[in-house]
Amino acid sequence: MLRKLVHPGIVRTYDCGLHDGCPWFTMELLDGASIRELLESRRGEPFSARSALRLADAVASALVAVHDHDIVHRDLKPSNVYVAKGGRIKLIDFGIAASLQSPLKLTSVELVMGTPAYLSPERLLSAAPAQPTADLYALGVLLFECLTGVRPFSGGAVDKLLQRIRDKPPPRVRSLVPDVPESLDELVDELLAKKPEHRPPSAAQLRRRLRAIAAETR
Repeated sequence: MLRKLVHPGIVRTYDCGLHDGCPWFTMELLDGASIRELLESRRGEPFSARSALRLADAVASALVAVHDHDIVHRDLKPSNVYVAKGGRIKLIDFGIAASLQSPLKLTSVELVMGTPAYLSPERLLSAAPAQPTADLYALGVLLFECLTGVRPFSGGAVDKLLQRIRDKPPPRVRSLVPDVPESLDELVDELLAKKPEHRPPSAAQLRRRLRAIAAETR
């Protein structure tokens, strides 16, 4: 299934098999750093709006391909977005991805899986399979973090963190970084909406919004 995801913004999976009873697979070799490593190296200094828009557009482009194959990544976060040398941005680590259509399960159990700070509220409220809009929520968290240097919800015990994600409205980007374009602030707020139907309906539509904002952002 993952070999079908051929896209310049997705790490390539080439082959898989068994050797002496042990499973193996081969993937594209990348040289560079994850967004998490870049954020840590900046010591809290946020990305510029233009850099964050370019990053978000690249990730949204990859998500279009992922969702078109009826796959949900389920663990989109800065450590799973890689900037290779030359500036190529790659979505990596489909270890807990889920198929919406195939009877083949990419994970062995139906649990709420993912990194707590990037879990969408509906995944905390329902045992239903994750939908593509959950990936868009996670991209909203990533974009918020790139623009402000902090996550919208963070810190404390995991149960308290999940409660805040579920119940509390996220802060606005412009409350922390006032010079971020208002249109970008509004888009991030939509991505972080508690209800999935209040988010952009698809990664393709999100890309159109991002490109429109980039065109007016210096």
